Amino acid sequence: MIILPHLYLMHRIQTTFTRLSKNTDEVFCLLSNYIFHPFVSQIYGAKYIDQAIKWIQDNEGKINYCLGYRLDTAKIPSISVMFEGGTESRQFIGDYGSDQHVSIHPVEYANVTATKVNEDGSVFFEDETKLSDKIWRGLLAINEKKGYIVKDIIRRDWGTTVYFDSKVEPTQNLLEWKFYSSANTELWTTGTSLDRVTINVYVDVAGDPELCELLSQIVRYILKQSRLSLISNGLNEISFKYSPIQKNNSMEQNVWTSQHTVTGDLTDQWLMGREQITDRIELLNNCHEEIYNGSQG
Repeated sequence: MIILPHLYLMHRIQTTFTRLSKNTDEVFCLLSNYIFHPFVSQIYGAKYIDQAIKWIQDNEGKINYCLGYRLDTAKIPSISVMFEGGTESRQFIGDYGSDQHVSIHPVEYANVTATKVNEDGSVFFEDETKLSDKIWRGLLAINEKKGYIVKDIIRRDWGTTVYFDSKVEPTQNLLEWKFYSSANTELWTTGTSLDRVTINVYVDVAGDPELCELLSQIVRYILKQSRLSLISNGLNEISFKYSPIQKNNSMEQNVWTSQHTVTGDLTDQWLMGREQITDRIELLNNCHEEIYNGSQG
């Protein structure tokens, strides 16, 4: 029932690179200390910051994103987001998590043509429709956007007479009388545990090591920006781990790799039980119209 968090991370990384390519001031702000600190500026300076900004502008749409595995490391630059699994770290008494009410769309049980509208406002259906075998008291009947609740059903050998909560006008259309279940909800009981999960992000970039290190810092920045988004999607107690850049010896070109690890407690959920709860039979007219329009669509 919970979407694994590496999907959110991949989405966040992609959308943030797109944003940064159009808002380079944010990149400059992130890397500004590499200029302002005198000693560091001798190693990096404005040259590499400019290169990092230009790299994002030029490569934002060319990054090879791999979800779940390192699909093709020959495609550089690449960012791989890999779910490394998890371990159930905390259980709750009885596995109980929460109760929630889930709406169920009404079910159509019959769509028949009436024979006539009786003088008392009831509606008669010939026996060939077999209507009495398909409906019961409490169902909602829709005809020409008008809604009626079935109050009584009288079956004869030659047909079925249906009485509603209000009288049907003699001019009412005889075609397409649709009978629906009343609006229902189900009570879903879910179980919950906290699972300690790990996600690894691998960044492979070609170029000077100084440039690759700055790009690694940008990825770390994106991951930490994603913390609140991950929390809102069920990952808590998040911590980040990251490696220095390392030469990728499997590549002929000058490629550098950095690894970023995200760990957290995932609020896992599963369905333990379902119980149907019937709502009140007296439905509002706008509900009638909504069901009618939905059935037409």
